[in-house]
Amino acid sequence: MQHDGEAEARGRNFTLHLDKALPCPIDKAVWNPEKDLLAMVTKDQQLIMHRFNWQRLWAVSPEVRVTSLCWRPDGKALAVGHEDGTISLHDVENGNIIRQTVTHHCPVECLAWVEEKEMAQTAADDLFVYEDRTPRFFPPPPKSPAMPGAAPAFDISGAVGSMEDPNSPMDAKTALKASHQQINILCSGDRNGTICLNIFGVFLIGRVDVSELDISTCKHEKDATKDSSYRLHDPFILKVSLSENLHHLSVLCTGKLVSSHFEERKTNQEAAYGVFSLKINTALIGCRSKELHQVALQVSSIEELLEVLQVSMNVMQKVWSDAHTSFREKFKGLSQLLREHGSHANPQEECLSLLSCGLASSGLHQFLAVSLGEGGLKRLSKTMDAALRELHVVIAEHLQPVAEILAFRVGELRGISRWKARLRSIGLDEKLVDQAMENSGMVLIQIERLLRVIADKVAQKFKD
Repeated sequence: MQHDGEAEARGRNFTLHLDKALPCPIDKAVWNPEKDLLAMVTKDQQLIMHRFNWQRLWAVSPEVRVTSLCWRPDGKALAVGHEDGTISLHDVENGNIIRQTVTHHCPVECLAWVEEKEMAQTAADDLFVYEDRTPRFFPPPPKSPAMPGAAPAFDISGAVGSMEDPNSPMDAKTALKASHQQINILCSGDRNGTICLNIFGVFLIGRVDVSELDISTCKHEKDATKDSSYRLHDPFILKVSLSENLHHLSVLCTGKLVSSHFEERKTNQEAAYGVFSLKINTALIGCRSKELHQVALQVSSIEELLEVLQVSMNVMQKVWSDAHTSFREKFKGLSQLLREHGSHANPQEECLSLLSCGLASSGLHQFLAVSLGEGGLKRLSKTMDAALRELHVVIAEHLQPVAEILAFRVGELRGISRWKARLRSIGLDEKLVDQAMENSGMVLIQIERLLRVIADKVAQKFKD
């Protein structure tokens, strides 16, 4: 027996590493479910990623105190809850934030991320079949244009499921998209008793306030047949866990258990305070997981397009603002010169008079001939021409393609919303989608008008 035990011990491949101390004590730590990684938060609020051999991969210092940690089931993203109620998703490779949402109004005390396991399909499941047709008609959407001196715009593609052609070449964030063929839900609980459910950790699909739930339990141990209704006052969520079939949500929390009936509450002032385990029925999510998955993919892609749209408009505003600043800098001495020549008109009126009538006052003539000069006018003209061309590029290569894809995706979402029997139960409002469809159409029309105006101006400049 001793010989067998020694042989078994020699067959084990365990390696002992010496303890290596960190500069600061560890406050929280979670193992990666798929890789040899350990995410830690130290007492001085540093978020650190280490391998098993204690090699440090990266370290970031969040601005707000970290209160909870959780890995995505595939191990490629880390969810971090903060004291201000925000939840940030960090890339496992470099620690960069790929998404940040505000779903709570107080510290996020616990996080749990679950992926739906593949269940046996029934005939009822096959009724909802949807194919995203956007890649058939449109190329992949353009990324946000670069803005000098600003950080790159957020790309939501690292946090959502796959909507594009799986055969296309994939970068790091596209690979993250491809890993989300199955629906996954991030559950978060805070110290005010609120639980939030987010598909892909991004798209909020449900919010539960534990203090508003009626809790059924036996009133007396001797009377097991008599049930009473109670509620939890001042609940504090300690742990949450969603079942793999998404039908049940288990909650561990503290609070005061009081009767929900006013008469009983008046006669019995005592309340039981302690730790409680609750089981919440979430069968609606499990039974409608296909619908939720498709709606979440569409809405998340729409959010990505809106992000590119907003960044493109910010870039256009900055380009035009810089051009106007250059123009004002060149003409800032004109007002003083006009006053010195006894003119009471402002620079805009003088310039309009020159353009419309061909007449220039003595002050304007001196400014153009002496102060600004021919070289200054040419440089100013080149600045304005460059601004127009840059605006044209942003609109043609970013704004217009994104607006077209956005209108198509909202139209697809509108078509899905018409299936009221299956989609209304998950909160997809057909009227709201119709309004979004109208708004996206108006955005596309205005962008096309603006592109036509700028294109005409650029063409006119080349003719001149």
